[in-house]
Amino acid sequence: MVPSFLAIVLLGGVVYWIAHYRQLIERSHRLEQQIQTHQQQIEQTWIEIHNGLLQVLAFLMREVQTHNLAQQELLQHLHTVYREIQSGVQRLQDPSSSR
Repeated sequence: MVPSFLAIVLLGGVVYWIAHYRQLIERSHRLEQQIQTHQQQIEQTWIEIHNGLLQVLAFLMREVQTHNLAQQELLQHLHTVYREIQSGVQRLQDPSSSR
């Protein structure tokens, strides 16, 4: 009687640890996916800043140096750059936001 009871207890313990281990693996996969998604968002935001916003700023600097760019036009471009940077920062702060 005692050996069968001991076998049942051991089997229950093994089943518990297998279920616990499976939950840990599933949680690990979810975290890896979240990290990968966040990393992709960071890379996309960097690309947008580099290919878009930095190009606009370089253009504005050249225009200011070589021409008399109207102050209102300069401010309009700078406001656009500012809003786009804010948008990128918000996407990074809120990974669940959609593009």
